[in-house]
Amino acid sequence: MKNETNRGNTPHRQVNIDTTRAYRDPRRTAPRQPASGEMDVSGAYRSTRTAQSGRTNQHQTNHRTNQTHSNASKAASSRNSSAQTSARQTPVRKKAATKRKKKIKHILRTILILLVLTPVVVLGGGYLYLNYALSGNNAGMGTLDSHVNTPKEFKGDVVNFLVCGIDFEEGRTHALTDMIMYVNFDAKNKKINMLQIPRDTYVGGELSNNGKINGVAAKGGGTDISLLANQIYKMFKLPIDYYLTIDMDSLKSIVDTFGGVEVYVPRDMEFEGSKLSQGYQTMNGAAAEFFVRCRHGNGYATGDFARLEMQRFFYSGLFNRLRSMTPNDIFKLFPVFLTYMKTNMDVMDMASVGVSALGVPSKNIMMCRLPEYAGAQRYKNQSVNVIAEPETADLLNTYFRSYGEPVSAEQFEIPQWPAAGQLHDAAISFMGEVDSEAGITSGNIDVSEDSTQQPAA
Repeated sequence: MKNETNRGNTPHRQVNIDTTRAYRDPRRTAPRQPASGEMDVSGAYRSTRTAQSGRTNQHQTNHRTNQTHSNASKAASSRNSSAQTSARQTPVRKKAATKRKKKIKHILRTILILLVLTPVVVLGGGYLYLNYALSGNNAGMGTLDSHVNTPKEFKGDVVNFLVCGIDFEEGRTHALTDMIMYVNFDAKNKKINMLQIPRDTYVGGELSNNGKINGVAAKGGGTDISLLANQIYKMFKLPIDYYLTIDMDSLKSIVDTFGGVEVYVPRDMEFEGSKLSQGYQTMNGAAAEFFVRCRHGNGYATGDFARLEMQRFFYSGLFNRLRSMTPNDIFKLFPVFLTYMKTNMDVMDMASVGVSALGVPSKNIMMCRLPEYAGAQRYKNQSVNVIAEPETADLLNTYFRSYGEPVSAEQFEIPQWPAAGQLHDAAISFMGEVDSEAGITSGNIDVSEDSTQQPAA
């Protein structure tokens, strides 16, 4: 019976061994000993250990049977527990992986946004700065009234500009618009017509302190181009959408920035130590300034009228140079534009119109001047010109009113002044003719840097 009793206790120890083999907490290295009366994970009740030796064989048999079922149950319970533990850990790992993926996506999205927004902010800031720097409103140049704009039904087909050269000549108390040009760009038909308005054109003392059109913008003491635009519209019924002003002092900088401009000189020029020979010349800034501002000496008997004709050759050369501009040229010209140019035109619109205009062939670019009588009665001891109204009406209706109805001379609102001198006609020419005019391919240039201001008097 002693052996039987020992055998009865031995299986209980084997149960414990089997249990630890079937159920072991992966976080523990030592087997877990179940406490007395503890509920097993399988749901079976673990019997209390006893040292009673007076059990019957039947009791031992039942105990072994229960033990067998318990072992099987515990093994199954261990597998279930392991599966449940794995099941509990899998969502945690998935959740962590999901968080990592979201974090990576967030980082990538942030980088992408920065890559996209950085150039937008930089370019947008540059765009706003250029608009601000070039805006004539910021420099007191004024705002055009909407009633002087091109009628809405013709928008997109034609754009009309007023281009003015502002002269801050030494000794003057205020700046004058000594270069005035009305530009009609027929975008639909790819034509450009330019009308030169002589600076000595009479407009009367109510509109200008000196009675001339070049003093209209300075009437209020500053330089308000909107006043000049309104007066041109009133006199000729010519619509104006945009204005662009250039400080005449910028001419030298523009030409020198380009590295020179090739211009045809139709005749020898000489005045106060500066001279240019007939032929094609690659002019630097000083030579170009002398060429466009000189109105004295041989060939200038008609004064400002002769100067306007000479300027056309410079416009032709400059236009051809603009056609060959590189991105580097444009970059180098930015400081000049920001310093010397003002406009009411949006930068993007200006670039768009500029590209279209440069695509117009030379044969479709016409230049003319306002027909006027010179030698009229002087106004406040100032020499003035009087507009030839019928000739002007014919010229404008032919070349500058491609859209809309003709306007008769009777519809003009032009201040009257006695005219007694010679009539100077429109002198119509096309840039293609200027380009093809024969000339010497080289010549002499002798222009002093400090003498170019004197011919502008």
